[in-house]
Amino acid sequence: MAIAFNIQGPVSIHVAAAVEAGSGSEPTFHTGSGTGYAVADTYKLGVTDNDDLISVDFENIKDPVYSTQGGREPAAMIYQGTIATITATLIKWDSTDKDVVVASMWSDVAGVPGTIGQDILAHGVLNATNLQVGIFPEDAGIKALGSETYGYEFRKCWCESIQETSWGNSPKKLVVVFKAIRNSSGRLYERV
Repeated sequence: MAIAFNIQGPVSIHVAAAVEAGSGSEPTFHTGSGTGYAVADTYKLGVTDNDDLISVDFENIKDPVYSTQGGREPAAMIYQGTIATITATLIKWDSTDKDVVVASMWSDVAGVPGTIGQDILAHGVLNATNLQVGIFPEDAGIKALGSETYGYEFRKCWCESIQETSWGNSPKKLVVVFKAIRNSSGRLYERV
């Protein structure tokens, strides 16, 4: 059974090209408590609308351990961690901030690929930077109204894909997919 949730829009996605939280150099995604979000120190990648919800899916990694007692049926299932997949379709975005995300996948926006064998989660490695992703309601007072829309912070991420869509006469959109794993303190995400 898959675990997933959707985030109601309109929301904004913020990206910080920074070392994971807990290292002392994390960005300030939000300030204040309970009545809205004042987001600072990050790149505001763009915003969604109510037609395209942000989805967050979780994949639990499990390795089976087999014994001869039960044939090919696993005798144990060892949990190895969880990967979150954040998928968003943006209706508005900043092309300069999009270039920051593209440069986190490559060495720069000119399309120079990374070095084979590099650790994409090691911050500061040539051609790769791990990211932090914040997802927040666009309306600053939405949480004060008792809405079920929360903000979420993912502190150790990488960009899996980013692409502009253009289907016929419909407006252009930006589809972005981030992957996230637990940070050094063991937290996958934080709901704020």
